[in-house]
Amino acid sequence: RMEHQGVPDVARILDAYRWDDGVTFKISMKARDGRAKKYDEDRKKSKYSFNYDIPEKKSLLLSILSGLHPRKDNQRPQENNLAIKYGEVKESLLGEYEMTVKYLNKYGIEINFSMDNGPYRETPLLKKDHRVMENSYGTTLYKGSRKVNGLDVVEWLVRENQISEGIPIISYAFTLRINEGRVGGMMPLTVNMRYTSRDNSSGEILSEPELVAVWQHITETLEYHKSW
Repeated sequence: RMEHQGVPDVARILDAYRWDDGVTFKISMKARDGRAKKYDEDRKKSKYSFNYDIPEKKSLLLSILSGLHPRKDNQRPQENNLAIKYGEVKESLLGEYEMTVKYLNKYGIEINFSMDNGPYRETPLLKKDHRVMENSYGTTLYKGSRKVNGLDVVEWLVRENQISEGIPIISYAFTLRINEGRVGGMMPLTVNMRYTSRDNSSGEILSEPELVAVWQHITETLEYHKSW
């Protein structure tokens, strides 16, 4: 299919689906099809932008699809497979990747787990400028390090107070990284928790101690897969 109606039809998207044990997997991959005669002159100027790579992308897509398997949400992946929501996939099939898993519960707490296998070039979390972490209206509740199941953890907890249309809004942004100083140049796992009172009625707003307790409870369950 075309990538988008407003984009030239050389830009394509390959979609593949797999149904297994009650789980539906969908993989989408960008590809290019610049074979049309109308692109002959453009192809001379930019061969890559107007090339044809659908067969190669299709082969890669099917390989990844074959390496996908369902997994219970609390079940560890097999061997060195990469865990995704309700599934696992052979990491060797992915090449370089970025992955984010997002959870949003009924109380409006959003948790994001993100990682990739590229080189880690960011400023260490605790050495970041406080203005970057706090933004204009934020205050640091806590920043420091601790041990969690043998892992070296650093974290930065921020509360942000704003006024929107005369209504006070309180938001929280908690950030944690695992083994940031011992990852051999690889990107560490990052955990973020977000919460705001903006979309909650007064009877449903969680207090700061409750949010910190939720954060502590979640992060204390973090551990590495045994095969690692």
